[in-house]
Amino acid sequence: TEDIAKSFMLDLSAAERIKTINGAASVGYADAQKMINCKVDTHEDSFDQEDKSISNAELNDVINARIEEILTLLKNTLDKRKNFCDTQRNIVLTGGGSLLSGIIHEASKVFKSKVRLGKPISVLGLSPESINATYAAAIGVLKYLADQSAARSSTGLAKISLVRKFISW
Repeated sequence: TEDIAKSFMLDLSAAERIKTINGAASVGYADAQKMINCKVDTHEDSFDQEDKSISNAELNDVINARIEEILTLLKNTLDKRKNFCDTQRNIVLTGGGSLLSGIIHEASKVFKSKVRLGKPISVLGLSPESINATYAAAIGVLKYLADQSAARSSTGLAKISLVRKFISW
C-alpha cells in the first residue's frame, strides 16, 4: 500500500482502496487500457481535492514488483531451512494480500509448486463473511488453541468459551 501511495502521490487510505478494488498481483491480470479515477488531496492541511487518473497496468506493475520481492524473500528464507527443502512444497496463502487477483499464479511461479488459498473451516459463532483467506491464519490458531483447551477439558466447554472470548474481545 505504501508503494502505491508513494508511486501515485496518494494518501494511504486512497492507496488501500485502489489496491483492494482494482489491484492484481500479476501484471497480466490488468486491463492495460483501464484508467482508475480517484480523488487526491491537493494540500496536506486542506480539504481541497482534485481528480486523478491512474493506469490499471501501472498500478499492477507496482503491486507485482512488491509481491515478487516478498515471495522471493520468503522462498529464499525457506530454502535455507533443511527440513522445509526435504518435504514436498505445497504453499497455502492467507491474509488480505492472498485475495489479490493473480496471487496464486505469482506464488506458483516463484515457489515452483502447488499453491492454494487458505480457507478456514467453519467455527461456531463466526459470521460467514469472516470465513475467507483474510482470517484463515488467525482462525486456524484460535481453533488449534480451542482444540487443545477442549482436549484438556472433560466437558468441552473450554473450546466454546475461548472462541467467545476472542469474538467479544
